[in-house]
Amino acid sequence: RSRPLEHAMLIDKSKFDLTGSTCNKIGVSYSPFKWQSNPCARTAGSCLAAQLDDLHNEDRARAELGHRPRYFVSGFCSGAVELGRQRAGTGGDTRFLACPLKQRHTTLMRVEARADEAM
Repeated sequence: RSRPLEHAMLIDKSKFDLTGSTCNKIGVSYSPFKWQSNPCARTAGSCLAAQLDDLHNEDRARAELGHRPRYFVSGFCSGAVELGRQRAGTGGDTRFLACPLKQRHTTLMRVEARADEAM
């Protein structure tokens, strides 16, 4: 059975800087890396920590150890995440993300999808 959201991630907005001006945030650009003080004293990869790949690898390692993931959607949904499709009358199909929760939550979720990759 296909599990397209097995490694989908929900990441808090505090981990991002879309201006590109902050080291060790998702979205860092070349300039902050280039203009760090004491560049020769820094270790390789400085300013490039906490990127998507790092968070993904961290969660894979946690899952392998049997721990709840911090960023994978499955860590928020009791391990069960599903993409679904439901007939919506003449308007076509309605697609949805099912995420069972054990307690009450208030969540704002932004989902982006390319139209050419519809389910």
